[in-house]
Amino acid sequence: MVKRKIEIKKCEDQKKRYVTFSKRRSGLQRKAAELSVLCDVKIAMVTSSPGERPKIYSFGHPSVDEVIQAFCTNSPPSTRYDDSIKCLYQEVKELEHEIKREQEKMKHQNDSDGFWWLNDIEKFESIEELLAFADGLRRLKYNVTAQLYGMQCTSASNSGLKSKEEAGVRPPLSLF
Repeated sequence: MVKRKIEIKKCEDQKKRYVTFSKRRSGLQRKAAELSVLCDVKIAMVTSSPGERPKIYSFGHPSVDEVIQAFCTNSPPSTRYDDSIKCLYQEVKELEHEIKREQEKMKHQNDSDGFWWLNDIEKFESIEELLAFADGLRRLKYNVTAQLYGMQCTSASNSGLKSKEEAGVRPPLSLF
């Protein structure tokens, strides 16, 4: 689809004018946000909709009030948002580092041919690791028992036995 160049002039039809305003306003706000991010500038924009009862729309980074106050007092906007962004960035870096450490730890724990339940329990360094391993074994046992129960039920019903008890089928015990 080819973009057509439109003539910039006032829309005479009120409905068309409002639709154009809505589309252009959102595009203008998107461009303002991009400009703010790309050039690291503080920006404020206030628009009023056309019509008998106009609505006021505002957009600002870091906020409209902050940018307008800085403009009126001829002082730069505060950097509290920048500081919080730097703090969040640092926190993300720390979490990424922690994830990497945990992935390395998991890699070393899963050296038993890829089956975690074959790990040497002597390698666990803390009670928490050993408890997590025991919990995983309990869950594995429950899942295997539940799957076996389901298969036995299917087999018993296919073989024509009257009851599950008659076939020796027992439901799995609870997880804990």
